[in-house]
Amino acid sequence: MPVSGCFRANQDLFGPYRLTFCLDRRGTYQVRGGGVSCDGRLTWNVSGRDIFVDLQRTSCGRGRAWEAASMECRHVGGLLGAIAGRVLGTPVLSTLRCTYRPTVRGVGPRTFTATRV
Repeated sequence: MPVSGCFRANQDLFGPYRLTFCLDRRGTYQVRGGGVSCDGRLTWNVSGRDIFVDLQRTSCGRGRAWEAASMECRHVGGLLGAIAGRVLGTPVLSTLRCTYRPTVRGVGPRTFTATRV
């Protein structure tokens, strides 16, 4: 099933920050909220049913930065859920369940769902 596309977290991470990420050739992510506007790069790969994502550290301006992190994501739902996200006759993943693992010391992982935008 095609994985590429953009997904938006359905909940805030670490306070008022909302993550949107695009799994495409360029690999990008955005963090918005709490007066922060960050645009960064990511790399990703698929192994079996798992999607592994590495977010690179990026400057957010005004002396702020979004630190590097990794994520593991997996499609939520069965084939029917994937068919609901059908594009041009090809099933696509519509919802992912992701575990976000920040590199910031003392901050634990967060699990969230993300839907295709």
